[in-house]
Amino acid sequence: MHHQVAMEKMLFKKKRHCVNCIYFLICRLGFIIDFLSKATLIGFMGGAAIIVSLQQLKGLLGITHFTKHMSVVPVLSSVFQHTNEV
Repeated sequence: MHHQVAMEKMLFKKKRHCVNCIYFLICRLGFIIDFLSKATLIGFMGGAAIIVSLQQLKGLLGITHFTKHMSVVPVLSSVFQHTNEV
């Protein structure tokens, strides 16, 4: 049951993100990114890449019991706690 609620929340967030992207596309609001500094964009993309790559450790290492959190610390602690499953 808890897994279904988490999936529904994730789908809602993805749908909202898609609607926002379509809105920005229609209104031609992509120029807003030009006002952000390069360091901000690099930091955001780097953080997103780290989180995505850490989430891929579950499949890469074959861990069956993995955390549902997206933060770096819970993901790394889950990897090190379940090293016996690797």
